[in-house]
Amino acid sequence: MTRDEARNAEHEAAGVALARLRDGAGLRELTCAVQQALGYIPPHVVPLLAATAKVERPEVFELIATNPAFSFTPAGRHRIAICLGRNCTARGAGALAGAARRALSLDFFQTTPDRLMRLEPFYCFGKCAQGPNVRIDSSIHGSMTESRLLNLLDDLRKTA
Repeated sequence: MTRDEARNAEHEAAGVALARLRDGAGLRELTCAVQQALGYIPPHVVPLLAATAKVERPEVFELIATNPAFSFTPAGRHRIAICLGRNCTARGAGALAGAARRALSLDFFQTTPDRLMRLEPFYCFGKCAQGPNVRIDSSIHGSMTESRLLNLLDDLRKTA
């Protein structure tokens, strides 16, 4: 697929996601729909978002740039979420987050250059008794230690 074909496919998918929403949906709701459909907000889709929401383009750019839930870059193939809820933090989640950031050389809401992993904070998976908890894609891993987390990250790299 050429770059132009990929852009056209993203634009079309964004249009489909926006068409599913009711008339009068707000900018945040529209942006969420595109983020969910594509995994990120391609900058070339901003004019479509602005037109649909009936706002100026700078307003769309500002929303995306100031809200860490939105991203102009594709998310990683694997999403690593570290619970930073009260109980998990009391059980060492802060140290886990630091270890993950050092191991991946990124901060929260960033993706590795190879687009393999994206690191995100999360606030309570509802498994407090097993904390600290880490979710990798859809699997929650409880009683996480720094060494176990680093091993899981290495396993993801090896299977890439």
